Amino acid sequence: MRAPLALASALLLAAGALPAVAQELRIIAFGDSVTEGYGDTSVLHDGYPGRLQRWLRQRGYDASVANEGVGGETTAEALSRVDSVLEQGGDYFLLMEGTNDISGRIGIETITAHLNELAARAEEAGFVAVHASTIPRIPDAPVDADNARTSALAASIRNLGEVRGRAVADVFSLFEALPNLFDDYYYYSPDEYDPVGHPNSAGYTELAGLMLETMLALLETPQLQLVAPAVPVTTGVVTTFGVVVSGEFEHLEWDFGDGGWAASDAPLDLEVEHVFLTSGDYVVSVRAETAEGGIAEDQIVVPVTGAAAAWPFRVSLLPLVERGA
Repeated sequence: MRAPLALASALLLAAGALPAVAQELRIIAFGDSVTEGYGDTSVLHDGYPGRLQRWLRQRGYDASVANEGVGGETTAEALSRVDSVLEQGGDYFLLMEGTNDISGRIGIETITAHLNELAARAEEAGFVAVHASTIPRIPDAPVDADNARTSALAASIRNLGEVRGRAVADVFSLFEALPNLFDDYYYYSPDEYDPVGHPNSAGYTELAGLMLETMLALLETPQLQLVAPAVPVTTGVVTTFGVVVSGEFEHLEWDFGDGGWAASDAPLDLEVEHVFLTSGDYVVSVRAETAEGGIAEDQIVVPVTGAAAAWPFRVSLLPLVERGA
């Protein structure tokens, strides 16, 4: 049983075939005791990261998933160690934190800000950051037993993913929809006190399944990256922009931020030339669409210097489209 994933709109595309060759993937699973795997009584005791690694390999990916879960950690504490974790390098950063902040009665806005900072640092280090909401708390939890604040945090994380263009694995919604959740999917030991609740082996299997779905949606969606001009941009001079794509797109659109635009259908022209007429900082963006309707986008800020170009018309010759007034 699966709840719908809260994926960023730019990443919505159905999962497809296996990769033709093994694709090396380095993934960091970062979080607290749920990431660490507390309560997993399976033979391997490796929580969701170990399952995710095995399942990705079964699908043909040369995947390694580093388990960087620390029990009891808050998002503030996570900020103090994340940089050292990111030094190992990698491709994807799976982030699931916040339940210990709920226990400490930290505000939802503060938790969300910390999560955004953690993800932003991962992105600065070259990772694709993926958010995950936290699991529901047990009915006799001393704090937030009705899951009102945990639900609010999940909604805030979904919104954060949408605003920042990051994928979100909505673990809270998945678990909330499971029948007999606390009896069948949560760990219990009469010898251990657990104030929040953790998955058992069946719960970790569900969690890993959702993480796999989230990863496959990212891995099997074509991506693109806008290439910045090789030289400083000045007014009145032809500037070349390029885009690097992985996968197949049917349509490509450019927006140069000054009213100029360009478009291309398959076979795509991956380079385009443009002339800026006035100085300023322009947001140049590119948007591509697959035949199935999948969307990928990228943008950069381009500083343009120089005096206003003395062109007789506010028209760009390259590409040949009329600019806005």
